Amino acid sequence: MLANNRFRSTALSALALFAMVACGRKDAQPAIQEPAREIQLAPTPVAQPQLNDAPEKTAAPKKTAAAPKPAPAPAPLHVQVSPVTPQPAAAPAAAPAPAGPAPVLYGIVNSGTAFAVSPFVKICTNTHRVGDRFTATLSQPVNGSAGVSIPAGSVVTMRVIESARSQNTKDSIRLAFDVLSVRVGNESYTVDGKVQTAPFEKVRAQSTATQAEKVGAGAAIGAIIGQVLGKNTKSTVIGGAVGAAAGAATAMATADYDGCIPASSPMTVTLNQPIRIKAGT
Repeated sequence: MLANNRFRSTALSALALFAMVACGRKDAQPAIQEPAREIQLAPTPVAQPQLNDAPEKTAAPKKTAAAPKPAPAPAPLHVQVSPVTPQPAAAPAAAPAPAGPAPVLYGIVNSGTAFAVSPFVKICTNTHRVGDRFTATLSQPVNGSAGVSIPAGSVVTMRVIESARSQNTKDSIRLAFDVLSVRVGNESYTVDGKVQTAPFEKVRAQSTATQAEKVGAGAAIGAIIGQVLGKNTKSTVIGGAVGAAAGAATAMATADYDGCIPASSPMTVTLNQPIRIKAGT
């Protein structure tokens, strides 16, 4: 098909060229006066594009801009690194201490404070020796600072520091005490104080038989003396009576007496040192 088109195109071109040459020959002959006529020339065929079996040349691809050359790598930096001394690891933070118990508040019963106590039992020189302990109760409440107090009925522990009966009418009874502690609620507090007591009760320590022996011995001695001096019965009787009286007086003068503090008898305690008592007890 492509070859036919080329052939047709060549033939048309040759025909056009032949016509042009023929016209030129006619112009070269002498002119003949002829009436002018209008010659219509055949239209010139439109030139057909020449066909080419060769493959069309594709346009050469446009040259793209050359990629920029990579910048030269910078020269390696030589950095001198000083050795670093490792620091010791920080000690872990200590765990917070657990909350402790609430602080304990105390009140003070001042030194010089006096209060009365009463023993539970009768205290005598013949029943309690030095070092023996006994208990008493507080008769009235004792108040201190910070609202503390020793309530009435609190138990007070006491101790015998002296115990001696009298040997005759001129001898005195010795019975003395000191105070050791007081209990308030579940707490026991040391007490340093001076104890004063009411007058002791005097109780004859000798039995009736012992007294009779002393009186009889006096009467016998008096009778013997009367008989020797009077040399008769009357003198003997008088001497016996006088001797009995003397024996009775001797028995009385030489009698032993114990001292006693009755139960519930008041004793007064005066503090030498303050007492520190826990508040709220």
